Parts: sequence; C-alpha cells; structure tokens
Amino acid sequence: MRIRRFHIVPILLAFTGLCLMQMAPPAETFHDLLGFSLMPGANSNPVSFNIVRKFDDPAKEITAYSISKDQFTSIASGWGDNSANPDHTDFFAKYEIQNCGYHPDTIIHRILYKGGIGCSTVDELWRLGYSEYPYYDQPAQTAPKIGNTYDPNGPGPGWAKEKFSPDEGQQEILKHYGVTFWNDIFYGENAFHLLHDMQDDAWVSAYSGA
Repeated sequence: MRIRRFHIVPILLAFTGLCLMQMAPPAETFHDLLGFSLMPGANSNPVSFNIVRKFDDPAKEITAYSISKDQFTSIASGWGDNSANPDHTDFFAKYEIQNCGYHPDTIIHRILYKGGIGCSTVDELWRLGYSEYPYYDQPAQTAPKIGNTYDPNGPGPGWAKEKFSPDEGQQEILKHYGVTFWNDIFYGENAFHLLHDMQDDAWVSAYSGA
C-alpha cells in the first residue's frame, strides 16, 4: 500500500520528536533540606544556616544557599510555605528539640519569633565550634550584648577544645552526623539528630571531654 505524500511530513515530525525525547537527559530530581554549618554566617553570627538541595543522583554535589537563623527556626517549626518543609512539619516537636516557638501577631499579620537567650537548642550550636563566644566587643565580657547592657547570666563557655574549632576527637564525634569535615553543612535528619543530642548532658560531657 503506498503512503500518500501528505502523510510523510507528520510521520517524520513524529519520528523526530520521539528521537529527541529519547536523546534528552532525564529531569533532575532533588529534595530541599534544612541545614547549618559551624562556620560564621551573616550579621556576626558564629553559625550559618542553609537550605540544602540534595540531588537524587549521588554523583551530583549538593548545593546550598544561606538563610537567617530566624528563617531556619520558622521553617523548621512548620510556618509558611517552603520547599525544605512542604508538609509544614514541626521538626522541633518531631525530634524532641527545645525551641522558643512562634506566635502569630494579629496586628501586623506576621508570625513572630519568641526570642531569648538560651530558650532554643539552636542558640547553643556555636558551642560546638568555639571555646568561647567569638563576637564580644570586649574579650573580658562573658555574655552577649542586649541593648546597651550585657546579660549577667551569659551563655558560658563553648564546648570546643580549640578556640575557633573542635579538635580531632570532637571532629570524629561530629562525623556521626553525616559530615566529612567539621565545617561541612549538617543537613536533613542528621542536623536535627545533632540538635536533639546536644540536649543530653552525657553527650555534652563526652563531646567537651573528647
């Protein structure tokens, strides 16, 4: 049976399209996850916070972009729409981590962070990487500045053996949370497991005495 001439073009177009589909690389799939690093972040923060993009292809390196501590805490609490927490899970509740929490302000229609020294384990992360808080204006001070005064209770000393980094033994402990080097980004479940374990006095004792 002879194919009519006007049928040839659609057939060729369909065949070409099929070939291009087969040649096109598959779409990259990935998951966005919350994370943090013990390296300094913006606004003189001794810790940096991130959203990490982890690709399903193990050969492809993760990427990350910075967020603030308040953004990290807000997303981790399940507030707002974010690709790192699309189900609005309260990760602090899920992993039993102490947190200051949030409350809705009905006047300005925003979710406000209930801040405060020592009310969240996230505020203690700096201790893992420093022997003392690194951003005091006066080295003799032992507490972070609040307004024009210093909190008399203060955060106390850090847990790191070195002034600006954990020592080798402490770095080995941190490797259990998915990092190769202490200044890598802890992300996903590993990050929240670390925050949870930091609340255990026995864990802190083992880390600070490692």
